Amino acid sequence: RSAARCGTLLKAREDNGSGLPPSTPAMNGLYSAVLASPLAAGAYADLALPLGGQFYFLALSCAAVYLGAERSVRQPPPRSLSFEQTLAAPLLASASLFGFYLVLQYTDLDLRAFLRAYFGLVALACVSGALTEPARSLAPGDLGEPDRVVDLPRWLLKDGEGEQVSLEYAPSDLGALALALALVAYSSAHPSDWALANVVTVSVAAELMSVISLGSFGASAALLGGLLIYDAFWVYASPAVVGANVMVTVATSEQFNGPTKLLFPSAHPEVMPFSILGAGDVVVPGLLLCLLRRFDQSRENAARARREEERRARAAGRKGAGGGGRLAGIAAAFGWGREAEAEVEAEAENEDEGEGGEPSLFAAGLAAYAAGEVITVLVNVTTGAPQPALVFLVPCCLGTALAAAAVSGRTDALLSYRDPTESGDVSA
Repeated sequence: RSAARCGTLLKAREDNGSGLPPSTPAMNGLYSAVLASPLAAGAYADLALPLGGQFYFLALSCAAVYLGAERSVRQPPPRSLSFEQTLAAPLLASASLFGFYLVLQYTDLDLRAFLRAYFGLVALACVSGALTEPARSLAPGDLGEPDRVVDLPRWLLKDGEGEQVSLEYAPSDLGALALALALVAYSSAHPSDWALANVVTVSVAAELMSVISLGSFGASAALLGGLLIYDAFWVYASPAVVGANVMVTVATSEQFNGPTKLLFPSAHPEVMPFSILGAGDVVVPGLLLCLLRRFDQSRENAARARREEERRARAAGRKGAGGGGRLAGIAAAFGWGREAEAEVEAEAENEDEGEGGEPSLFAAGLAAYAAGEVITVLVNVTTGAPQPALVFLVPCCLGTALAAAAVSGRTDALLSYRDPTESGDVSA
């Protein structure tokens, strides 16, 4: 099912139900900046700035969240996780983490070949999906038009209902796929190239956030709360319970050289060669922020629809005010109906220009995420010990979202909001 969902990333996204273009110049520029970041990352690391790695992490993680959120409203609605799945996620994550720890500590099993193949396939699907829209927008002529179709064999790929998957693609998609393959292959063969590995990680994180929905604010709060406990236990409590920091042991293992973390050369290489920000610390709060972005968009769409209905009603009323019969003919002859239409259109333009809209919960949440990362860094520097970032990120993001909704009078709307379904239904 995950493979089928990733496969839909190659479909045309113009008909996405949101009324938004599949990409914007700002998104394409940010993608270009992320792709070019390895060119500057090495020089930035050589400067050895105080807390340089943390600023680098902050920039990349915020870029991933922004791209994931914008993509999530510019493509078909993502499939929502059920409430039961969100509750089970922390337990499954704990079982997987501890299982990998036991393998690392008590067996000679080398998982590198398996994990490299698994992470390589996931990264290829996500990176190619991330590069598809920028490539289409930059392609000349018809090379960016998704006017070609290929039917995949059922034994290879099926959708969530078990039906055959048909992919619509543009010639430029093949270039995006080739570039993604080169990036992923080189990154897998050269795990020491941390800057390029971070490009792959950002692409994977952004793509996962764009195709996964938590469905509602309540489900998001349940998942983030559960993963906060998971993160805190395996960092703070596992040394006392197990005898070692399970999270740090697994995260720093050479067997896990995949798109699971962001890396930056450590200021204290004698202790640890790299500073690490787990991809989960980007994706987990990012899923909540993507939901806030879709909530903002649903409110904007509903307000736009109401304004359009009001304009039509005013236009109809002004046309009817001219009367019927001979008076209507005279009005038409002198162009009074057209003047009424022009007047309504001018009013509409003025309304759109003066319409500030509601404050964005997504913008508030993204600012809170950045603040949470800063707090994590300060605690890390103060204590000199690894910190579970979700302990600080989750309260910042959840608390800010609720506070911003309360201040703007949208608490009930946020708590009752349900993400769009695949049929396009939206609850605003």
